[in-house]
Amino acid sequence: MANSGPIKKRRGISHPEVMKTLMVAMLAVVSVGCAHNKGAGSTPEGTPNPQVLSKLKTIAPKSTESGVVVLYRNTVFGSMFGPISFNGTLWIDDQAAGEVTDDKYNVIELPAGRHSFRVLGTPQGFPLQTTTVVNVVGGETKYLELRTIQEFNNATIRFQPGATPEVVAVDCTLGFELDLAAEAQKKPTTTSSRM
Repeated sequence: MANSGPIKKRRGISHPEVMKTLMVAMLAVVSVGCAHNKGAGSTPEGTPNPQVLSKLKTIAPKSTESGVVVLYRNTVFGSMFGPISFNGTLWIDDQAAGEVTDDKYNVIELPAGRHSFRVLGTPQGFPLQTTTVVNVVGGETKYLELRTIQEFNNATIRFQPGATPEVVAVDCTLGFELDLAAEAQKKPTTTSSRM
């Protein structure tokens, strides 16, 4: 047989046809991934639940000496692999405070000042943790998201400040409420007496 040029046919399919098929398949995978990848600053799509939204809008600290942090976790597509399910333990100022789970928001009232937030969890068998410091301002309500960042072979979690009640109300419902400001007031202050 004579070689008719650089294109060789094997089993009825030419090399350019195979390459074209592979390119179309790769483009389809990337397109699906881009359609689901909302990026680090993304928000869930949909309309807020009116009951959840009205409850979120009434959240406020009980005094000007304390502030509220609304910690929430929306489940959104993080990559072409879909959302990662997460359940972890929240620690505030090195004290266990409760469980953080998907599509829940938690209302935490704290004395004004700096507080450390840490979450430890093992989604799908991978140990993940993240830590941040929140400056709680008396009389204010802040929103703090626990977000999953997914990469090709890695997943991490991180705290991301911001958002509005409308974003939280799209798919979150109440998880737990915790008033650590009231507990701080109950603790007796230690005084030292020197003579």
